Amino acid sequence: MKAYSYKKTDKIDSEFIAQLALNNMVKPSRVFPKLHREFRSYVRLRHNLVRKRTDIKNPGSDVFCG
Repeated sequence: MKAYSYKKTDKIDSEFIAQLALNNMVKPSRVFPKLHREFRSYVRLRHNLVRKRTDIKNPGSDVFCG
């Protein structure tokens, strides 16, 4: 977006984008179906749990191996 006669701020930009959305001049991008969103949240949860498990196991292995 290009600023014309006003100072370009996030507030002004967000209001402009909101007006475009209300008038159906822009369409939402990358809105996944509910099934895909749920699947992605489960994958994200599993990834975080595996990372936490690894963080817990690593100090223990340093004691035994180091």
